[in-house]
Amino acid sequence: MNKKTFSVILSIIISLVFIINDSFSKQFECNMHNICFCEKNAIQYLSENKEEILNSAIELSDEWNIDLSGKLDIAKPYYVYNFLNKQDTLLYFPVYSNEKILFTISIMHSDKGYGWMVSPGYNDVLNKIEYLNNKVIVYAIDQYIYFESENNTIALNNPDGKFKDTYLEEIKKNYEFFSKLDFIGKYNYYENNKSNLSIVNTVSDINTIKNSKYGTGVSITLIKPRGQHNHEMCWAASVATIVNHLKNNMNLTAYDVCNAMNIGYDAGASIYDVSSALTHYNVSYNHMYLDLLPWSKIKKCINNNKPFAIGGMNESVGYGHEVVGRGYAGSKDSTRKVSLWNPSYNNGNGSYVFMSYSSCTFDSGGSVVFNWTSTISYY
Repeated sequence: MNKKTFSVILSIIISLVFIINDSFSKQFECNMHNICFCEKNAIQYLSENKEEILNSAIELSDEWNIDLSGKLDIAKPYYVYNFLNKQDTLLYFPVYSNEKILFTISIMHSDKGYGWMVSPGYNDVLNKIEYLNNKVIVYAIDQYIYFESENNTIALNNPDGKFKDTYLEEIKKNYEFFSKLDFIGKYNYYENNKSNLSIVNTVSDINTIKNSKYGTGVSITLIKPRGQHNHEMCWAASVATIVNHLKNNMNLTAYDVCNAMNIGYDAGASIYDVSSALTHYNVSYNHMYLDLLPWSKIKKCINNNKPFAIGGMNESVGYGHEVVGRGYAGSKDSTRKVSLWNPSYNNGNGSYVFMSYSSCTFDSGGSVVFNWTSTISYY
């Protein structure tokens, strides 16, 4: 083989190597995109709706016992990695003032588009782990959700339910790989699941949002609302919350409802079980909708002191989440929102939150987005 022929062959080989490498790189990017649910569209959605969302936080600030005044900043988002190759678009944006995280904005995506929820989030944990100043990863496996920095790890009860059995091998495989990495390796792996994100503009003066065009709404102050504790008792906590509110002499817990209905604490339940439990306690909620509750009915329920049960479902992972509707606000379709009692928040003790009505999606503080699929109400 002469030098000229060898040179041509070598040139072809080098070209093929670059083509293969480029193809692999593009394939890798594509595969990463499958788990890259942290989209720039979510950032844009938050930027466009942040004043409305922050107005909702103002409405709940007294019930959260936080002071919202002056300057607020929105921190970089985190997500809860659940070790699936594809998971829901669900980002958590901590909001802080004077280096202290006060509450969290959830941005989520469903077949109805983007939606939001505002809640206390895990503000105590995020402040303890110094989220604003440290590299932090958040992931959920088995019964725990972990907030991990290089020097600290905090474990809490995992708000996610039990995924379908078909996912278990995938979760196990990904977790085994992840668990063998050192913290920097884990952090890089975690961050690679996210797109490059632009910073959401700082809200310089919260006072400009108060008494703004979004207005204030109507909410019921629930009497003895209940949490689901460290079990899958969201349905029972919702029943106990409604019954306690309507019947002042009752002091039910989620455990009481599970025991009365002979359903295990981690067995979960359907919207039909919720209906049966309300009937068991002589609560005459005879209207069941296998859909979200129409806006006119929401207003009628709240105006007449009748909180209602909301069933959320995620067909992909195979389980749901139950919350209680207890308020509304907003006059236009684009600004309508519903105030909820979410029994999974506050480490299972429950908390008030707001969600956008246009998307009718909510979360439990974990990695899953729930679509509002059923309602039990008085009207």
